[in-house]
Amino acid sequence: MNKVLLAVALLAGVGVLSACSDMKKSLGIENSAPNEFMVTTRAPLTLPPDFDLRPVSSGSAVSPAIAPQPTEFSEGEQALLSKLR
Repeated sequence: MNKVLLAVALLAGVGVLSACSDMKKSLGIENSAPNEFMVTTRAPLTLPPDFDLRPVSSGSAVSPAIAPQPTEFSEGEQALLSKLR
């Protein structure tokens, strides 16, 4: 009988304490939403230092990234490409 009474008292105590918002926060039951009024400030955006670059003149060397690709492949390239097919 004592065990049943103790169990009922414990359940009633847990029920009463779970209704308290502070107890919910301390137990981690209640989710806390972020505060939308807490705004963080950031540094202003800046332009990169080389923003005023001039376009490449027609007589200068072309970057290898935009140079025309060769139509003929070496033996090593052909061997690698044959494995892909």
